[in-house]
Amino acid sequence: MIIMHRADAAMDADYSDKNDDDEEEIELSPFMERLYEEIFTDFTRFL
Repeated sequence: MIIMHRADAAMDADYSDKNDDDEEEIELSPFMERLYEEIFTDFTRFL
């Protein structure tokens, strides 16, 4: 199972330790998990 983490304030200019608890776990469906893995594999192939 892939669990993605998203921090809403990660791109803010004053992002600091006080925002560490802003992460939200998102569980992907099996279809989205396979799609994510295929895209990631294709992307890393070109690096």
